[in-house]
Amino acid sequence: SINPVLSYFENTGKVTIRIPYTDFAEEGERFSIVSTALKGATFPYNEEIPVIELHLRQIIADRLHISTRNLFSYVKASLSGTSVLDVERGEEKLTIMVRMGDKKNLDKLLSIKYRGLPIKELFDVKRKKVPRGIIRFNGRRCIEGILPYSGRIKMPHLPFDYEIGGEIKEYRAVLTSAVFAFLVAIFLVYMILSSFYESFFLPIIIMISVPFAVAGGFLSLLLTVTSINVISLIGIVVLSGIVVNNAIVLLDQAERFRIKGINNPAQQAAKRRLRPILMTTFTTVAGLLPISIGATLQSSLGRSVIGGILISTFITLIFIPVVYDKLVS
Repeated sequence: SINPVLSYFENTGKVTIRIPYTDFAEEGERFSIVSTALKGATFPYNEEIPVIELHLRQIIADRLHISTRNLFSYVKASLSGTSVLDVERGEEKLTIMVRMGDKKNLDKLLSIKYRGLPIKELFDVKRKKVPRGIIRFNGRRCIEGILPYSGRIKMPHLPFDYEIGGEIKEYRAVLTSAVFAFLVAIFLVYMILSSFYESFFLPIIIMISVPFAVAGGFLSLLLTVTSINVISLIGIVVLSGIVVNNAIVLLDQAERFRIKGINNPAQQAAKRRLRPILMTTFTTVAGLLPISIGATLQSSLGRSVIGGILISTFITLIFIPVVYDKLVS
């Protein structure tokens, strides 16, 4: 079965399946198997259409000294038309084309004369069915089908290799990039804090609020029935830099109290910095409310950031002081 990385990802209901093949015989066989096994799948480029093949009788053409290129150009011009005159009418330019009257009539097509000889004397005619188009992916011919998507797709066993593409693959790439960007952001924030405090220990306490903020961001998206998309993932990455601000304010004050010898420095710092921390949180939330309300593209960013900030504020004021007092003591 096919599962998206997160079933809550935003999608437009399409998953692409690609089955490679080497020749038209194999293509027809695999197309028949896949179209039967995958109910509801559409194959816009692999549906067969009737065609007429003209195979030149090379012996006759050589005997009459007929150029293959000139002959096919003549047939193409008869079907598609050839430009014979340009007429200007005011500022408008009209091109006069000449072509065969009824190009869908095979008998009329074969009765076209080339050098006084009907072209049906120069060709062997074959009727057959071929795919509407040839799809190539990574240099290989493939059958490409589109599957309706509604959260989960059960794939039957197929006797050949196939590849799942479309939005599922894009979601995985987006999620991988977002996770990498998030880890890089966490590392940079940690290194900056370590250099500022000249310690590898205190930044760890500050960074405790980050995973809770991420959880709050996803919880906010869930509660507001907002899909996880590229914009909301950007908001999650942005959270890693925003939510540490309150913890920095709190722990900086706690360090000053600890140096002065005040008992329970983190708890005292939380009381001292409660008002500025809450003011910072509420002003940030108020600033994000306009873009988080409604169905705009940026609404998912605002909702994820608001949820993360609210959760991280609670963690900063309640949980971090306890951790600081326990670890520092």
